[in-house]
Amino acid sequence: DINALANTFLKIIMPNSNGSDLMYNVDGTGGLEKQYRSHEWLNLGKYNQEVQNKIKNEYITGIEDENIKVYGTQAIGIAALNAKILSDGSPVYPEQP
Repeated sequence: DINALANTFLKIIMPNSNGSDLMYNVDGTGGLEKQYRSHEWLNLGKYNQEVQNKIKNEYITGIEDENIKVYGTQAIGIAALNAKILSDGSPVYPEQP
């Protein structure tokens, strides 16, 4: 269930109280980890605006380009695709007659 995954990310993995850090384990244990470790959670942004906002504010621009040093610009591309899907409901523009 996508909503359960989004809530897990927002409330357990990377709650606002942690700033731009995230929990090491999915169940909220293991201490705090560097933010770029959440890269695999980025695709959830296409289903949830709050996750997308966190990606934009904390992951892409929040910690002095550390994520870009680790993953390059891939996160920016994922966030752009997420934004397109959230705004238009589809990852591509419909064919024009």
